[in-house]
Amino acid sequence: MSTRHLSLSLLLFLSLSGLKLQAITSLQFYPVSQQGFIFARGADSLGNQDDDPVRMFQWMNVPAQGSFAGLGKVIKSGNKDFQLICSQGQNMCEIMLSAKSSRVQLIPGGGDNGQGLMKYLAKGEEADALIRQFQMSGDRVTEFQSRDQRISIRGTPGYFQVLAQ
Repeated sequence: MSTRHLSLSLLLFLSLSGLKLQAITSLQFYPVSQQGFIFARGADSLGNQDDDPVRMFQWMNVPAQGSFAGLGKVIKSGNKDFQLICSQGQNMCEIMLSAKSSRVQLIPGGGDNGQGLMKYLAKGEEADALIRQFQMSGDRVTEFQSRDQRISIRGTPGYFQVLAQ
């Protein structure tokens, strides 16, 4: 990814991320554009701290690139229905899901806590391409669980799933 594309992605990321600072992990639904955003922040407006963005940044097995917002990493699916952006300078990560894809489910008001449910599922070669971009165990499994249990990402050969609620 070029520095220009990373800068544009981070600009979108930073502009959307400032909309809601009440929760360290938050979900935002945009029905008109059929998109959902999952945010993992290092701190909330009350000063509560979380290391999820640092852990997620380290988990991503792609090179960091410089931008106006500091070092950042980006992983996205081939058809761009899944995109994970982490900004080390902003201590924040964002997952963007596009419901224009059959691999994405966005359910406002769903999930265990009633704050919504977002799900992404890739199989086959697309899943394998995604899991190669993350740190993996010896048996080719990659997984991330947020401290508050609201974000769960798991990949095995031929299978990659993101679940947030």
